[in-house]
Amino acid sequence: MRPIAALGSLTSPEGPVETWPVVPCDGVDWFVAPVMVQPIALRDVLATADAWECEIPSRSLVEAIWRASDVRLDPWRLTRVPNDYANGQSPEAIADHRRRVEAQIAGRDFRLLSGTGKDFVLHDGRLDLYGWHLLTGEPIERGRTSHDETYPGDYSQGLRLVRRVGWSVLRPYRVQVE
Repeated sequence: MRPIAALGSLTSPEGPVETWPVVPCDGVDWFVAPVMVQPIALRDVLATADAWECEIPSRSLVEAIWRASDVRLDPWRLTRVPNDYANGQSPEAIADHRRRVEAQIAGRDFRLLSGTGKDFVLHDGRLDLYGWHLLTGEPIERGRTSHDETYPGDYSQGLRLVRRVGWSVLRPYRVQVE
């Protein structure tokens, strides 16, 4: 395990991708960022993944990451009240979320952190939201991107950067954003 300081911030990974934990899924080994890029808006997901030469995870990979995580947070202790769009987008909401995440981590070291938010995933050729698992393993968000590219994102949306082990250059892919 590495201390949090070695992982970068709690909202963006750092270091070479090849130093990230490896998670197997569907016969492929994946380098997985220890933390999610969070918050992130739908319109920024592809450019962020491209900048890191990473891919967008699938639902099954998000499930595998949750199972492999050595620290899992309780999402109900992170949910904002009232839970509305304006409340989730403010700088105060984002700062409050970070404080709640740090309180749950409580100084523990980890290699892979889960439970900080919903993951953007590639599903059926389009970007969708999925995950934010309960401690029982059930995802709260089962996939239904209701936001378009104009939605600025909120505290609960994140992107887990992943790269196939052995790949150094990504193949082009097309994603439909609705």
